[in-house]
Amino acid sequence: MEKTSDIIKKIEDFAPLDTMQKWDNSGWQINLGNLTTSKIMVSLDVTMSSVNDAIEKHCDMIISHHPVFFNPIKKIDSPFIIKAIQNNIQIYYVKMK
Repeated sequence: MEKTSDIIKKIEDFAPLDTMQKWDNSGWQINLGNLTTSKIMVSLDVTMSSVNDAIEKHCDMIISHHPVFFNPIKKIDSPFIIKAIQNNIQIYYVKMK
């Protein structure tokens, strides 16, 4: 297990948040406040399929290339987002150069 903050620091050292475009939404998509992370899955998009894979593989974080949210959300009703939260899976989006 590693500190979640150390993992995020490594990501942000490589892809600093201040380099994203104004329209982009890099960073935490779902932050449940977990202090440690034991297993990470990397995914192009976060979908029900990728959340199911993360559950099956006992991952507690997904790092995605595409964001889950582009616009401010008014309610959480997406089945894959609800399933991720119910299974204690955090989601972080990183924009690669």
